[in-house]
Amino acid sequence: MAQVTFNCTRILMKNVDHLGLGKPTMTHEKRADVIFHSFIEVDLVKWLSKGSRGPRQFIGRSPVSLRRATRKAAHDAVRKLEKCPSYDQ
Repeated sequence: MAQVTFNCTRILMKNVDHLGLGKPTMTHEKRADVIFHSFIEVDLVKWLSKGSRGPRQFIGRSPVSLRRATRKAAHDAVRKLEKCPSYDQ
């Protein structure tokens, strides 16, 4: 599981660097309901089609581990960034 998390975050950083975006911020927490949350925020200004602008937050939740929550958030971010058109304005 740790390797999967590392791979997702490494791919995320590679995509962010390729698109010329700012470094994403990552925060984590364990809530009272014993659900782990991982938040990854990426500034997507000028990179998303259909008028979606500004920071975008990807949230992963897991009742099992923080690693799994991080993997889910990173996987979602990677999937979204890979769909982004790369253009300059």
